[in-house]
Amino acid sequence: MTEFGLTCGFLICGGLTLLNLLQMYRSYRVSNRDRQISTANGTPNRPEAVEFPALQASEQNEVRLVRDMLQLRILADEDFSSPQELLQEFLRKLALLSGFSQATLFQKQSPGASRLELLSSGGCSLPPDLMSRWRTAEQATLTSCPEITPSGIWLKAQDFSRITGCEGAPLRSALIFPLSGKQSANGVLILSSEADVPAHPVISELARWVAEFLPHAFEKALNRHQLEERARRDGLTRLANRHVFEQELERQWQISRSLQSPCTLLLIDADHFKRINDRCGHLAGDAVLVCLAQIISDTVQQQRITDRPLVSRFGGEEFAVVLPECSLIGGMRIAEQIRARVQNQPMLADGHQLNDVTVSIGVATTEESDLDPAHLVRRADHALYAAKESGRNCVIRAEQKRPAASGRLQFSESKRRFAFFKSAASPSPERTGRAGSDGLSDVSLESR
Repeated sequence: MTEFGLTCGFLICGGLTLLNLLQMYRSYRVSNRDRQISTANGTPNRPEAVEFPALQASEQNEVRLVRDMLQLRILADEDFSSPQELLQEFLRKLALLSGFSQATLFQKQSPGASRLELLSSGGCSLPPDLMSRWRTAEQATLTSCPEITPSGIWLKAQDFSRITGCEGAPLRSALIFPLSGKQSANGVLILSSEADVPAHPVISELARWVAEFLPHAFEKALNRHQLEERARRDGLTRLANRHVFEQELERQWQISRSLQSPCTLLLIDADHFKRINDRCGHLAGDAVLVCLAQIISDTVQQQRITDRPLVSRFGGEEFAVVLPECSLIGGMRIAEQIRARVQNQPMLADGHQLNDVTVSIGVATTEESDLDPAHLVRRADHALYAAKESGRNCVIRAEQKRPAASGRLQFSESKRRFAFFKSAASPSPERTGRAGSDGLSDVSLESR
């Protein structure tokens, strides 16, 4: 009987609390119009002042803060398909409520690490090339602020003009808080905008509350997301690893078959990479791979042929790019731009100036005769080997037909996974001329 009475009491109290909240919202006539984002230029509108006739300024701020905190708190109780989706939606809502363009979480991979890595972000939509420069500017901003106190840091336009690395992004405002409110914490929350966001106590208090709320409310989600990201990324280049490539190619191949839409694959190999290791050392070779990964990623994002490209490290000095809903012509254009950028980009690797780094690229697009993703990879692999034999530093495409097995790829029907291996007995592909008599044709034969 006592338990029944307590239950009724809790229900009554909860009902009264909800009624009070409804009365508060109705009496204050809170408008949602101040939270809209301009879709014309991707710039968030500044929040319009909410009028509370019967309240003082401090009381208005308190009501606004409670309202915003409630909206964010409700998100934490909703169901999402993944921790990443939960964090992205939470940060998107935070950016919307605070009037900033982006809300981003950075975290160190380990307590002793010196560099902060991107964990998750949310906010208004930005073009891919601007998004890349935006993240670089945020990284540079955090590097220039080694001591972030629990009270947070406001940065204005004049502050960014003194930070090296912010030249490429139009940042004019930022608010930074350490996660959990601890100085020198392993995680950082940064709100950034290309507009002048005036310092406001509600925005500061909301960001401080989020920095304390996130690690505790989303501890399991954050830990799971970190583990998932580490498992998905190559340790050196931070690109997607081989396992992620196989999963995504399998998925996109299935989509391509069901929707009858193209999916293009690029296989990229660094030319004479062993010579770099022998001449300059393995640390220089690692630096070259990191630089190549950055060039490939930036080029793919800038083209915007598809909103879901995947750039991955295929193995050793090889990279793979999956371009869903991208035709063979579009894939060739991206491949040629990657090749040209690498050729024209001097690289500083472990103290060595390298001006002769080039890549060879094989391009293939899905076709009806592909029985599984392995056939798409095999055709791109044939084209890559033809590029190597054509003098390197060129792009070669696979014609729309199924080639014979090269001895370099095997596919397991039981595991639905494909594995690659090099064999001394594997026949090398025939050299491809401009006539393309063997099923392959080239677009550039600028050999080095």
